[in-house]
Formats: sequence, C-alpha cells, structure tokens
Amino acid sequence: LSENIGFLSQELKDSQKLKAKIHSALVYPSIILVATVGVIGSLVLFVLPRILPIFDTLGAELPLPTRMLIASANFLKDYFLFIIAGAIVAFIIWLLLLKIRAIKYFFHRLLLALPFAGSISKRYNMASITRTLGILLRSGVKIVEALISASQISDNLVYRKALLGAAENVKKGEALFSSLEERPKIFPPTI
Repeated sequence: LSENIGFLSQELKDSQKLKAKIHSALVYPSIILVATVGVIGSLVLFVLPRILPIFDTLGAELPLPTRMLIASANFLKDYFLFIIAGAIVAFIIWLLLLKIRAIKYFFHRLLLALPFAGSISKRYNMASITRTLGILLRSGVKIVEALISASQISDNLVYRKALLGAAENVKKGEALFSSLEERPKIFPPTI
C-alpha cells in the first residue's frame, strides 16, 4: 500500500508538471491570436473609416483587394453588434453540440488531426495513459482492468474507445501491442 501511495503521489506531481507545460505552451499562441484579432479589428473599425473618404475623392477604379477590404470594413462597421451576438450564439451552440457524444467524438478526432494542437493532445494523452497503466500494473491490477481504468482517465473519446477496444482484444487472448499497432495515428510505434 505504501508503494502504491508513493506511485500515486509521484503521478500527481508529474501530471501537474505536464499540465503546466501544456498551459505554458499554449499561452504564447493565444496572446498572438488575441493581439492579431485586436489589431485587425481596430484597423477595420477605427483607421479604415477615416481613410475611406480619401479613396472616394480619387474617383479612380480601385484594385479588387482594396475594394474587398473596403467592403469588409463597411460590413464590420455596419453589423458589428450582430457579428458579436452571432459569435456568442455560435459559441453557445458549439458547447451544446459538444454534449452529443458523436459530435464530441468527431471533434476529438479532428483535434488529433490538427498540426500543432493534435501533437500536444497526443503527447498529453500518451503521457497520462502510460503513467496510469504503469501505476496500475505495478500495483498488481490485471491488464484488462488497467486498460479499462486508463481509458477513463483520458478526456479524449478517441483514446477511450481505442483502449476499451484493446481491453476487449486482450480479453480474447490477443497481445496488447497488436491492438495498439492497429491505430498508428494515435499510438506511436514506441508505445
């Protein structure tokens, strides 16, 4: 019991360190995204409306990209409140849709396919799953029960389904590696 509590204590420390690393890795891109949206929004809402009368006085045919920019600026200026309200409603609808298991599963698959976020998500899930399996197996838990428990640790439904499928295959007498080997996109060869 004392060894298992020691393993659990170390796992909690490692899990907190991993979450802190992930949060710190996501801070910089988030700041850049917010700053970019802020700069573009202020240009479109405040700077462009003051420059547009100059273009009107020229009377010349403007290039297509310039006309598109002017049309976008006018649209944002005229419908700003509707755009903000629409974004809030879309966000609320998205949160409600994520409560539907099939949509949440699709979103988790999409998340794993994304270049930057997918890599972070895969690494995080692999770290938590392997640590949990290691602790459970060291504690004397049978492999099928350990796989089922490890599947409950993962927030990602794709990993949950894969681990539960692996548990079923191991129950049937198959090797664990063969079940994981069937899903190389979510389980790297080193696993």
